[in-house]
Amino acid sequence: MKKKLSVILATALSVSMLSQSTMAYAAPVSTSYQDIFAKVFQKLDELKKYNEGKVPELFTDWQSDFQFIDGAFTNIKVKDTEDAIESINSIKEIMDIDAPESEFEVLKVNKSNYITSYRLQQLFHSIPVYGREVIVATDKAGNTTSVGGNYLKDLDVDTTATVDKSDATVSALASFEDAKADTTELTIYTLNDIEPVLCWKVTVSGTKEGKGVYKDVFVNATTGDVVTEVSLSQSAAATGSGKDLNGVTQTFGINKSSSWFRTSYQLYDTTRKIKIYKGTGNNIPGSMITSTSTTFNDPAAVSGMVNLAKTYDYYKNAQGRNSYDDNGSVITATVHYKESSYGQGYDNAFWTPEYKQFVFGDGQTYFTPLTGALDVIAHEFTHAVIETICDLEYENQSGALNEAYADIMGQIIEGDNDSEWLLGEDIMKNGDSGLRNMSNPEEFQQPSKVGGKYYVSPTNPTSSNDYGGVHTNSGIINHAAYLMWANGMDKADIADLFYNSLFLMTSTSTFSQCRAAVLSAANNMNMSTSQINIIKDAFTSVGVTA
Repeated sequence: MKKKLSVILATALSVSMLSQSTMAYAAPVSTSYQDIFAKVFQKLDELKKYNEGKVPELFTDWQSDFQFIDGAFTNIKVKDTEDAIESINSIKEIMDIDAPESEFEVLKVNKSNYITSYRLQQLFHSIPVYGREVIVATDKAGNTTSVGGNYLKDLDVDTTATVDKSDATVSALASFEDAKADTTELTIYTLNDIEPVLCWKVTVSGTKEGKGVYKDVFVNATTGDVVTEVSLSQSAAATGSGKDLNGVTQTFGINKSSSWFRTSYQLYDTTRKIKIYKGTGNNIPGSMITSTSTTFNDPAAVSGMVNLAKTYDYYKNAQGRNSYDDNGSVITATVHYKESSYGQGYDNAFWTPEYKQFVFGDGQTYFTPLTGALDVIAHEFTHAVIETICDLEYENQSGALNEAYADIMGQIIEGDNDSEWLLGEDIMKNGDSGLRNMSNPEEFQQPSKVGGKYYVSPTNPTSSNDYGGVHTNSGIINHAAYLMWANGMDKADIADLFYNSLFLMTSTSTFSQCRAAVLSAANNMNMSTSQINIIKDAFTSVGVTA
């Protein structure tokens, strides 16, 4: 059961009111749930001294052990990772955490124009608990603004691995035809109704049934059996010129390379660090696209360069983000990709975390070359942004969020006046109007609300059900974003809102956790009461409640 505990309460809280709340914590038999909740609300009430006399709201999602406090929770100025962990001591009774100093390590630190977030990995006897994180958020001055996560209380797992690393790797590779293990490390897996178990997490890359795969395979460290798999692939100085896929002459950055016997030009924007390669079948990155003059005669490559530059510029100028990882990394893209050496075309595009690059096909049955769509390129770029901020797991609701955020940012970055909020409309064959319709998701077999038509129940994610409906259920959050715009919010504000909410989400966030993160981001951005009400109404309309 999901419940939002709105803590706009007097200090004196009646037992009758508490008795209506859902159980939050495991408790000794001698302690009543009412007593536990009374202590929680008392601790929350104490936080009003950090919030101008207002008690912060507590959002909970018991099904996923998620709790989120939207407001300041300590007087500690968080300036570094040690401060972030120390700050948890202020609310450890509320979140039922025993010893923050020994139960967490810093996974990563992210910054936006409004938020600095410290992503803390839960540990059990120094072993990472996969997908269990707590996020401390602050403003630029180091004042805390929220804290939330899916910390798992009372773990009881044998941490002795009786299956060694090499045997676990063999088990992980057994179902793949041609693959290798990139990394193998111990972790504790607790998600998707699986009893907590010590596992070897084996990152596998290669092929299966003739298709490329990149997955984390979890192998039971006691029995050697495969527990589950999680996909890591997300499908979706000089100046040069050339015609794009629309026949329009474009200008773009290139790199001049000279030697004693010749001068050539590479399709490499040295300012933005964007490199465009031509795929050789399904081998990536392929070969760098070059020309003997400053003119390039590859329309798909030209469109790819121009649209990646526009996407880079959006994130740089609007969000202050330097490349997809905010670290100025090279942006590598392959065009003319095919699924096999003998393939005729490829009806897809994707970001591959394994190789840190973007891949675009030329289309075949359903699409024209995919680099011709700015929203598609911005979609894939956003997948990379998501990976480096909160790494939303690519299955069930977190995977649908991954897809939805990429759709939303892609649509807004495209910057047209499309009132239907279509995605992919510039590359469609066969008379189709687009790939997705955010104003009317059902047009392309997506649900517009939780439990509605086409909704995929997020259980037992496999490739046969699109890993729990990641490309289907994304329509729900897409539609919520559209409703925010339809009810008066500016597209730029919506983009800022969703981008900043990424800094407040864990890797396994659900739709309700997304709602909490978006509302907290709105508060961080000092949005008006009317804007916040529009956001709440949009989520409620699509069945995502607190």
